[in-house]
Amino acid sequence: MLLWAALVALCSMLPSCRSRQDQGDFLKVETDRIRDLTIPSGSYPANDPDKPIIPGGATAAWEFDTAMSSEAYAHWVSSRLEPALRLQAESQDKLLFSGYLNGDAETIRIEISSHSGREHVRVTVDLYPD
Repeated sequence: MLLWAALVALCSMLPSCRSRQDQGDFLKVETDRIRDLTIPSGSYPANDPDKPIIPGGATAAWEFDTAMSSEAYAHWVSSRLEPALRLQAESQDKLLFSGYLNGDAETIRIEISSHSGREHVRVTVDLYPD
């Protein structure tokens, strides 16, 4: 009985032993955290966040319009995501960040386009918990 209690306690501390509900809660919390890091104040949502949960991970996406230039937004969002995530690729209209946070793989794709005198930003996040 003591051995069983020790195994249960050990498993509950390991990320890979998360229950499905704990994993779902983690994915929601992490997606919300990234959303807060990628939307500057004064931005206007262009859609409701799309958060489909897929087996083994999650993909979420959101869009917004900002008065920041594409260069200013790229600098701003990079300063908020790095060093936790690494900038893997950058062009005038796209950014790609990826990394591992607490053993969980994360990829963030950001696409920027001009729209009616403002910048339109689409953020797509892929999360794969350990």
